[in-house]
Amino acid sequence: MFYSTTHWRRLVNGFSGGGPRSYAERALVLERPFVAGERAWQALASAGATHAIVHEWAWRRGRGKRVSEWLEAHGARRLATESEDLLYELPR
Repeated sequence: MFYSTTHWRRLVNGFSGGGPRSYAERALVLERPFVAGERAWQALASAGATHAIVHEWAWRRGRGKRVSEWLEAHGARRLATESEDLLYELPR
């Protein structure tokens, strides 16, 4: 949440100390997007997400890179990279 103060846009995962009920449902699908496939992509689309950040370092066993590849396979465009943090613009 702290970093969202640079853009002041709504977050799909809510805010510090609380989150919308819809996030809990999406989180189950988005934990393994490359397994859930189209359901995971629809979870992002239905949330109205325009951007995604992947903290590749936070995923175990190289899964962070797989998440980035999954986004790119769905047409996401990488805008910035800072170490192992990647910012993507999602297709409309």
